[in-house]
Amino acid sequence: MYRRSIIPVAIFTALLSCSPKDAEQAESLFPTANVTAGEKVDALSAIFPDYRLIPLETNDSCLIDSKRIKILKRDSCYYVQSYNDILKFDGDGKFVEKLSKVGNARDEYPIILDFDIADINGRPEIMIAANKTIKRYDADTFGFIGDIKGEEYINQLHYVNDSTILTVSPDDVVFKVMTLGGKTRKSFMEKDLANAGQKLVQFRRLGDGRIAYQLDDTNNAVVYDEKSDSFSYSTLIPAPGKVLTVDDNREYFERYGFREQPKKISSEFICISSFQTNGDAYVITCFHPDAVKTMTAGNKDESVAYVYSDNGIGNLENDIQTSDMLFLSTLTCCDSDDGFLFMIPGESFADESMADQNPVLLEAGRICYHDQVTNRPAGTTER
Repeated sequence: MYRRSIIPVAIFTALLSCSPKDAEQAESLFPTANVTAGEKVDALSAIFPDYRLIPLETNDSCLIDSKRIKILKRDSCYYVQSYNDILKFDGDGKFVEKLSKVGNARDEYPIILDFDIADINGRPEIMIAANKTIKRYDADTFGFIGDIKGEEYINQLHYVNDSTILTVSPDDVVFKVMTLGGKTRKSFMEKDLANAGQKLVQFRRLGDGRIAYQLDDTNNAVVYDEKSDSFSYSTLIPAPGKVLTVDDNREYFERYGFREQPKKISSEFICISSFQTNGDAYVITCFHPDAVKTMTAGNKDESVAYVYSDNGIGNLENDIQTSDMLFLSTLTCCDSDDGFLFMIPGESFADESMADQNPVLLEAGRICYHDQVTNRPAGTTER
């Protein structure tokens, strides 16, 4: 039995590398996160009342490698990156098509560093970051459309509109605004090796239309405002004491070096693994030094956190057919345009026959907590 504990609120001002003394922090993007462990037990199905499971079809043409998976839901279809392939599944998980064109010809790509789905003139496109070039393919036919030759290397990308693609570069200045013609018209933030950790999904659209990029596992983010075409710094939550910041990362990087830094950080700080948004609603997962994990669900006005762990400690009851709740930590590789999306590996099911199958997706359009429902059913959120 665990006593109820709430992390105290403290406003934190983060100082980032490009202008640490002058950088101004906006107010936090999400409300205060509470870590709660009490007698009351909440079932996962009660938190996600309209959830559904979508088994991704498994056959020889669409096997998904489990080591590196990125999943985007766009317009009722699921796009899955499995190393250098992009697989498309329909809304029920049925396999549709595979994009597999590794090579050096103009209609091929040497590698997939990242991908996004863009809506250009009403037509969905697959955009692939391949070194200094973005390759464009029709998302319906998978035919080659053309390429965008950039001025610098592109590790990550996020399509915003017909004149704006956000990119992350390994160069001295990290964030770039690229046009569809390949020109860099704006840049932001000097390289900071201590906070350079990259995730499969790192750009997230907020309820107000801005786009946030979390820096490593810290409480700090770079925010792009499409209306003003500007970047700024922010924090994710009004930070309680031991939530990791960019300054903590930098101090430990300098003190212990890049090999020991992650071990020291994970043993001493609360790390924000990832977050997803659906309108004003959000879910955040955090990893704590004592092997406990928290999933915070909320909206712009309130939030509540649920505790889960590898060894079963917590205040969540698993009633979603899986042998563990580790899939709650897969926010880092999933994103949906109309709800919350998680990936459940086949081995997480009690049924051993699932182990050789493609992952199962868990999709929820709304969150329910403390007898309140936040956000609307899946399929009705405008992005």
